[in-house]
Amino acid sequence: MLEKFNAKPQETVFIGDSDIDMQTAKGCKMFAIGVSWGFRGRKELMEAGADVVIDEPGQIIDLFN
Repeated sequence: MLEKFNAKPQETVFIGDSDIDMQTAKGCKMFAIGVSWGFRGRKELMEAGADVVIDEPGQIIDLFN
C-alpha cells in the first residue's frame, strides 16, 4: 500500500486492535493507533507499542486536528 500511494512509513498511520497490529506498525516505523473496542484491551495494546489507544472512532479525527 505504501508503494502504491507513494507514502513514507513515518507519515503513515496504522490502526489496529491487536498486539500483532501494534508490533507490525512499530516494525514498519508507522504511528500505531490501538482501538480499545477490538480484539485486545488498552493495556495489551500499550504494552505492544501503541503510540495511542482510542476508545471511539471519532477520536481518530481529533488526533490530527
